[in-house]
Amino acid sequence: MKRRLGETLGWIGLLGALAGLGWVLIATSFMVYDDEGYVLMSVRQFCDGKPLYTEVFSQYGPAFFLFYRGLHALTGLVYDHEVGRLLTLGYWLTTAGVIGWLTRRLTASVITGWTATALGFVALTPNINEPFHPGSLLVLLSVVATWAGAECILRGWSKRMGVVMGAIGAAMLLIKINVGLFLLCAWGSWWLAQEVQCSRWRHYLGWAISVSVIAAPLVLMRLHLTEPWALGFAWIFSAGALGLWWQIVRSQGRDENAAGWAWLGAVGVVIGTVVAGMAALGTSPAALLEGGLLAPLRHPQMYTFPARTPLVVGGVAWVSLLAFWLTTRSRLGGWRTSIIVAVRLTGVAGYFWHMKAPHNQWGLYDYALAWGPALAGWMLIPLTEHSSRQLRARWWLGWIFVWQLLQAYPVAGSQVTWGGALWVVIAGVGCVDLGRWASVRWRWAPAVGALAWAGVALTTTGIVVRGAHNWWMDSTPLQLPGARWLRPPPDITRPLQILQTNLQRDAGVVFSLPGMFSLNLWSGRPTPTAANTTHWFSLLNEPQQTEIIKVLAADPKAMLVVQRDLLRLLYQNGYGPSGLLADYLRTAFAPAIRVGGYDLCVKRGRRIAAYDTFRVENDRLVAMVVRPSGPAPIRLRAPARSDWLGICLTSATWSQQDATTWHIEASLPNDWPKGVQREIAIGEISVQVIPENALPAD
Repeated sequence: MKRRLGETLGWIGLLGALAGLGWVLIATSFMVYDDEGYVLMSVRQFCDGKPLYTEVFSQYGPAFFLFYRGLHALTGLVYDHEVGRLLTLGYWLTTAGVIGWLTRRLTASVITGWTATALGFVALTPNINEPFHPGSLLVLLSVVATWAGAECILRGWSKRMGVVMGAIGAAMLLIKINVGLFLLCAWGSWWLAQEVQCSRWRHYLGWAISVSVIAAPLVLMRLHLTEPWALGFAWIFSAGALGLWWQIVRSQGRDENAAGWAWLGAVGVVIGTVVAGMAALGTSPAALLEGGLLAPLRHPQMYTFPARTPLVVGGVAWVSLLAFWLTTRSRLGGWRTSIIVAVRLTGVAGYFWHMKAPHNQWGLYDYALAWGPALAGWMLIPLTEHSSRQLRARWWLGWIFVWQLLQAYPVAGSQVTWGGALWVVIAGVGCVDLGRWASVRWRWAPAVGALAWAGVALTTTGIVVRGAHNWWMDSTPLQLPGARWLRPPPDITRPLQILQTNLQRDAGVVFSLPGMFSLNLWSGRPTPTAANTTHWFSLLNEPQQTEIIKVLAADPKAMLVVQRDLLRLLYQNGYGPSGLLADYLRTAFAPAIRVGGYDLCVKRGRRIAAYDTFRVENDRLVAMVVRPSGPAPIRLRAPARSDWLGICLTSATWSQQDATTWHIEASLPNDWPKGVQREIAIGEISVQVIPENALPAD
């Protein structure tokens, strides 16, 4: 009883500490590409009654929107940046907890479970890059499906397993079609291995699935197979999946209870419920088919961010597969075990090495993608005695893992992390098994292994804690509507505040390039239509772009926000904006304010006051500010000199315009940097109320 209470308190304490760390991380981050704003805007418009796909544009499936519409109806939640980030933090912590519990279940080690929870939390830190994105919910569902499947296998609940997999798989399919399809492919092949009992047909099934495993990534990435990274990715997946599949076929005995066909009923019930719900909310079957199925399948044609999977790594994966096949089928005695131990030690060492700088670094995530499939079989094959159910639970874990990695195509961003999260469990199982095997010769081996595993987790988490502390100390409260407690770095916070001030005071309809809809949410200014997405230039069709042009053209106060750094990156990667809408924006709008990496553009021929910024007019600095309560020293920053800390002005002419607005005029300082374009010489202004004779040093 005391032991169980201690374990429970340990879980609560660990998750509580991780919750605090996660809150700091998610509060101090903001990505300028703003997927967060796009998803928030789409869900809010759907909750406001606009039908999905016919008016509200989305790349994601209807179940995601239906879930949040129901939550909104039940609780009254308004989805803003604070609510979205708290929900994401909840998914993040729950996923880490399930990862830890699954590891504890497969290893019967509480310490290993706690360690895996911490490592799973660290591995999922990219959740801070896309808060409220469907990915954080999808990785939770995939990890829950893996845990539920393992639990059913260990308890002999094959029929229950089928129903659970069917329901979760269908839900994932209707949130993001490729991720759900990968789960259903993994489950479908597993189910067939149980259902087919005739030895002859099992033989044919084994070969059929083997061929499918090779063909699946080739079909998936058919548009990019001439590129080495895509071929390497295909080889890595196929080699790893084949090794696991052969073990699955061998481990499924004739005494295994068949799962039955009930899972297809679960799939049908979930799909039918979602389709009926969407129809009741105004989405036609044709729009649902196009927006939920056909359009996402065309996404690889629109935008691809390559995975870091060199062709040579794919070759190594096939060599590993051959060695794994020979080792597991040979009668080498002690040599067989020695080979497995050597490969496993190498894999664990590589994993630990990549943990040395995990926070928002690519090393840890790339390791799971590039080396995880090839090493999964070596990590999961038992070195000690295990029951048949324990063995099948291990292969189930590895099988789901390799299929989920495929979601790194076509965009290998945070998807790499979401797909590779289960590698933490595989590494934990392999390490514990290694320690127990070594305990036969060295009694102290398990203790040393547990300490090393826990030490790595503490070190890795400590690195993240230090990074979170530095971020917090170098952050500034955003203090914008729906994002009060967000604290991005000052070089992000200040431009966003300036943009929000000017949009709120002078803008009508607001559009952006690429789509950055957090600005609409903060300023309260509408988008032209409900067809909102980040890469609208490649995802919106001609009628949708034409409708946006009509709305922008009809509003003389319409404004456009351009993120120059993102735009430059798009052109460098061959995805430069083109088409009707892009051409219209180039001719209709001109920059009025340049702050940070942003241009705030107005209709050509229009001028605005440019609040909280300054411009150069006839060798004088002119500014309109809204924050100070009265005249005070001001500090300036110019956009053309990122290394220039600023100019502090102690004297200027102040004139109050209204209750909150001041006009400032001052002589151009002697140390004003040369080369600033005076026709749009816009910079940031920071007004500070400070004691006389106590001005801050330049």
